[in-house]
Amino acid sequence: MSKIDLNSFAIADDDEVKSIKNQIKIFDDLKTKEKASFEKAEEVKAKRIIAERILYDLLKSVGFESIKTKLGTFSRRDDWYASFDKDKKREGFQWLSDLGYEDLIHETINANTFAAFIKELKLKEKVEIPDFVNITIMKKIGVTKKK
Repeated sequence: MSKIDLNSFAIADDDEVKSIKNQIKIFDDLKTKEKASFEKAEEVKAKRIIAERILYDLLKSVGFESIKTKLGTFSRRDDWYASFDKDKKREGFQWLSDLGYEDLIHETINANTFAAFIKELKLKEKVEIPDFVNITIMKKIGVTKKK
């Protein structure tokens, strides 16, 4: 791979170099906007979570399960999330089996770890990857910003 410094490009800007510089500007502007939007979305999300908790508590304090307004119907609900401690997974699976719920048990592989493993096999070990392994390669641009 060759690197080139477009700021000190010796020959006059030809169309290809102008095109690259233009696309870098478009990409960089969008990346900056995306980051700002993400940060703003995270801020809005945090505020929404607080407002949701307050509304839940208010509805509960007056004994309402839901309330109908011009904006829609707002209902209290409790969403449950559960998982086993990482180091107690086998015990958890055994517990489910003992209860007769082994159909809930599914082996999984961490997607990022598996992708890194497949990449290493393919590029470093030159191993043929079987057809039942789906590989998607996203073409990305890395950016190192000047300080």
